[in-house]
Amino acid sequence: MNLYALYSAIRDGVAQDAQLAAWAAARFSKNVTVFAGLSGSRMPYPDDDGPFVVLGDPADRRGMEDSTIDYELSGWIGLSCGRMRADSLPNVIEPAGIEQIAQALTLVRDAICAALPGDIVLSNFETAADTLGAGDQVHGYFQAGLLERLTIGQDPLD
Repeated sequence: MNLYALYSAIRDGVAQDAQLAAWAAARFSKNVTVFAGLSGSRMPYPDDDGPFVVLGDPADRRGMEDSTIDYELSGWIGLSCGRMRADSLPNVIEPAGIEQIAQALTLVRDAICAALPGDIVLSNFETAADTLGAGDQVHGYFQAGLLERLTIGQDPLD
């Protein structure tokens, strides 16, 4: 598969995902903004653009002797949430954004899976979240590993 075609399918799938859009509308009263790559002249800001998803540049690994093609895509999710969870224990103080970023990471993972062409599967999905020292901004990071199994006779360099 063409690397950019895969990237475009994922980009459009995340931007048009109904479950991600419904989640954003219910919690933030707006849709998710998707940044396909980053430009220094237009960086995302959680207070203005959140919730947002930034898709990093795609990568692949393939060779003439390979029976699979490995793809990789990383990204960043940002949102602004200064509220504290109301249902925490009396001696626990927890920003509501921790739960929201965990939900967002799951929804983005599901949107990526739904956008994959039939012959490509999600082989791994790693996440991390950051609520420390960012004020009301909450950030989530992900790395998606994708795998395409080639059929006999299929050229891995095509």
